[in-house]
Amino acid sequence: MSCFQCSTDTLDLIAQAAYKYRIISKRERTLFGRNLWMTNQQGLVACYGETPATLADAETAYPEFTRLDRRFKRVAVSGALACFAYQAMESPTWEGSEVKRLLDIVAEKNANHAGHQAVTEVTEDEDGEEVSTVTQSAALAMRDAIGSDSPFWDITAAQRDPETEDFAGSVMVRPIQVIRDENEARETEILEARVAANAAANADVDDEDDDDYPEDGEDGDDW
Repeated sequence: MSCFQCSTDTLDLIAQAAYKYRIISKRERTLFGRNLWMTNQQGLVACYGETPATLADAETAYPEFTRLDRRFKRVAVSGALACFAYQAMESPTWEGSEVKRLLDIVAEKNANHAGHQAVTEVTEDEDGEEVSTVTQSAALAMRDAIGSDSPFWDITAAQRDPETEDFAGSVMVRPIQVIRDENEARETEILEARVAANAAANADVDDEDDDDYPEDGEDGDDW
């Protein structure tokens, strides 16, 4: 498999989600981002045999967490987490690492907030007691629902740009004022269409009245 270092924008999004879901504190966001960077590097070392990175390297590559300006899309977080896990999974310490444990919690909380639930199977033990076993996590259920159509993977600077007009490709939720302006424009368009339709209907009625009543000078005896 191929492996690469995730962008700092991807790390920022993951760190912001971890903070949003109360997995880490506000003060821990930069340190958490550096831990993500180091974990990613461990995957590169395992995959390509590169020289192991140092903490100084992490501080240089990820000097500080940078907050996203608006609320993030949960589908974007799901993509970023999947991307990061794909790069880090080559490391022999990935499966039992604290970083993976925390990211699994982030992924599950993110999926739950997006309306996805874990799939469970209920069976009976030897004593006849019901036992629930999770057969698919909410995070995996969310990824299955998203499929391969999601534009989010390794997040780019353009995708987090608060000034972008391509809201479909942005990791951030559209500003409330933009949503209000769109709704107002839509309502205005509907109102104008209704006014035009009413005007056309009234014009048809006027034409019918003209046909029903005789013009001046006409014989109206047959009417």
